Amino acid sequence: MTQTQTFQPTFLQKLLGRNYKWWYVVLYDILASTNYRLSTFFVVIRDLIPVFISLTIYGSFLESREFIEYFLLGNLFFKIVLLFADINWEIRHAIAYGTISKYLIRPTNWLKYEFFSCIGGNLFSVTINVLIFVFLIMVNSVYINFSLINILQLLLSLIIAIVIYFCIDVIVGAVTFWTPETNVLIDTKLILTPLLAGALVFLSTNSITKSFVYLPWSFLVHHPMQIYLGKYNSTETFYVFLGGVIWCVILYFLAKFVFKMGLKRNESVGL
Repeated sequence: MTQTQTFQPTFLQKLLGRNYKWWYVVLYDILASTNYRLSTFFVVIRDLIPVFISLTIYGSFLESREFIEYFLLGNLFFKIVLLFADINWEIRHAIAYGTISKYLIRPTNWLKYEFFSCIGGNLFSVTINVLIFVFLIMVNSVYINFSLINILQLLLSLIIAIVIYFCIDVIVGAVTFWTPETNVLIDTKLILTPLLAGALVFLSTNSITKSFVYLPWSFLVHHPMQIYLGKYNSTETFYVFLGGVIWCVILYFLAKFVFKMGLKRNESVGL
């Protein structure tokens, strides 16, 4: 006599419910990214070289603890944000090679799939970057304030930064609907983002860079670090978070509009 076994979901399956499928997406891309460890190594080197150049340049002029705290903690924060980046390459590839059609007819949301795919694909390289900066923070004896208010402010800043960067990536990737030659555009965005965010330069240095604080990229490093280091009072902090939320809303609807308009120009056929 055969016995039947009742399916027993794991704790993670119970916790995530119907969203458990996204865990498979993350896990698959984690395994896929670790198959190309040499490529990941060069990605890490690419990310770290500008940082160390900037550290060398500023370090020769500024030896204050405030500089070290801003620079190391700001770049650590920025590396975590990059975990959710680079969807623009996936969008570009799907549009340029016509595979976007097969993604759009699937019952799951394609951009949501790419969001979790980016997490899995970037996890290995971002983890290496984060470990390097944690090591530098420990070597330089940088004090980290683990107060509840600071943690909550950094978490809110992280959510704002992720939404802003993700929406910008969608907009940049969707430009491929109008011109397939977007490699240079994406590479330019990759180069300019750390500069505009304040990860490689101080935005308060001169009149030109000061104007960058009003751009959405400043919410990736500059504003979160100013809040963390106590440079803003409570009123200024409130307005910074309000500005970040406003940018999230603007970029969300702009990304949605650009993608929708781009789909009207989509000429790919088949599966």
